[in-house]
Amino acid sequence: LVHSTRDSVNDADASLLSLRVGTKFGVVSHTFRVETKADLTYWTKAISQCLQSAVVRTKEAVFRMFKN
Repeated sequence: LVHSTRDSVNDADASLLSLRVGTKFGVVSHTFRVETKADLTYWTKAISQCLQSAVVRTKEAVFRMFKN
């Protein structure tokens, strides 16, 4: 999770959820729009649980500096 913000451009009661994911081809950003706080909570929890599960199953990790 990179950040979440309210959509103030349209004065709508929506939030934007941004994720930055590292792949073997580089870093990819995804932005999702959620309508309610419950949706934001659900997606944040679901993504966190999936990432934690993936890390537990990972047998090898490689760390590299990205542009610095």
